[in-house]
Amino acid sequence: MKKTFILLFLAALLFCTACQSTEAGKVSLPEESIDTAFILQNENIDSAQVYKEFVMPEPFGNTGENTGGWTYEYLQPCKMKFDGIPNYLSNGIDIDNVAYRQWAESLYGFHVPPTRLVEYMNLYSFFIEFDIPLDEARALMEVPNQKMMESGIWDEELHLNSIDLDILFSMNEAAIIEHFKTDYTISKGDKLYSPQWIYENSVVDYVAEGLTVLDIAPKYEYYEKIGFAQAAIETFEAKLEYFEEIQKAEGVILPEEMTIKSKSIESIGEITNALDADIPQPLVEAVGGFANIGFLSPFNEKINVVSSDIVFAFVTRDEINAWISDEIVYEEISGLSDYHNIYSFMRDFNISGEEAKEVFINTYNESISLGLEPNLTLEDIDIICSMDEQAIIEHFANPYAIVESNNVYTPLWIYNHTADDYLDAGISAEALNEKLALYADFNFTPEAEIYLNEKLSDFIGEEVNISAHR
Repeated sequence: MKKTFILLFLAALLFCTACQSTEAGKVSLPEESIDTAFILQNENIDSAQVYKEFVMPEPFGNTGENTGGWTYEYLQPCKMKFDGIPNYLSNGIDIDNVAYRQWAESLYGFHVPPTRLVEYMNLYSFFIEFDIPLDEARALMEVPNQKMMESGIWDEELHLNSIDLDILFSMNEAAIIEHFKTDYTISKGDKLYSPQWIYENSVVDYVAEGLTVLDIAPKYEYYEKIGFAQAAIETFEAKLEYFEEIQKAEGVILPEEMTIKSKSIESIGEITNALDADIPQPLVEAVGGFANIGFLSPFNEKINVVSSDIVFAFVTRDEINAWISDEIVYEEISGLSDYHNIYSFMRDFNISGEEAKEVFINTYNESISLGLEPNLTLEDIDIICSMDEQAIIEHFANPYAIVESNNVYTPLWIYNHTADDYLDAGISAEALNEKLALYADFNFTPEAEIYLNEKLSDFIGEEVNISAHR
């Protein structure tokens, strides 16, 4: 049976190993995932204690699996209204653009999850870094906020109200954290711990930071909503269960209904399980990242990324959440309208090319002024805003995919369909033959490569050996 999953706007690259599940609520870890001598010098750590070290798999599988989890809630410690630096603020205060760009680039991404506000881009760290006059900044922020309220486009999740501003401009780090942290984030004084931090860090790190199960367990219900891949769930639950055991030995005991055994962190679903039972899993688990987007997506990342600039210029958060909640059957995608991208966003919300172009150009100009490379070039913007589906397909098609009329057939589609399906779609042997060298980029399982070689050999009429192109 085919399962479905949701495509969101974020993806990232990590590498992982897997672990084996036993009975419900229990996990057996492979020997190689345990480091028997991981000890740090820290006042919170008993130097005689030897801790297990869990090798954490990529949290959401490779891009041939569940891509639903790289959400704002997993990565960001605080709410969006606090993490964004409005253009009217960064442009309205006299700061050096080059310095601003360098600062932004230095803090971009969450390769190391932050535990302090100054470790990532947000309003507090912006004020601190550039020694912003607080009275001037507040005056700049109050005027547009008032205008948005009066015009009816106020969004409580995106815009700061008077209480938010009071707490922000107190510059009390602990109070700011407590007020602006997401429901998914743990706070302790002037430090904060996102789900990403809890997932990626070790039990030793928990102890070193002074975290207890009483801090972490209340967040289990939120971790359930994130949509981890199955291997990640198993290892994460094992690590949390182990931490509970360590804490229990030290006298910190959770009520039974709060333990990880009583919870069930669920996976949204993995595309490797969405294939028919007689077809091998296509890609090697735990190996992937951006390269395997070419296996899954009909179009390149430029048109796949629906940025917040274009989203919140036209729709509310509730509207966009409802839109991205539509489930996508990736085995069946062949057109622009079949999944979430810039074109389908504009079409579904009746946004004209002229309206969208104004937003795209503003974003483009802002990137250029900061010395950053825009996601969309002026040519990209012109083609998207033409709303000419054929022109968009030809310009943004994934190079690994086969274009046939207004349809684009991914390697996943080719892998999961039959020779008769190819003929019905108008795909020729010549078109497939031209893609074989590119297919060598993918990390197929041995069984999958044999299966695909045989299927394509029969269709093309000559022996196919994908590995010969590596």
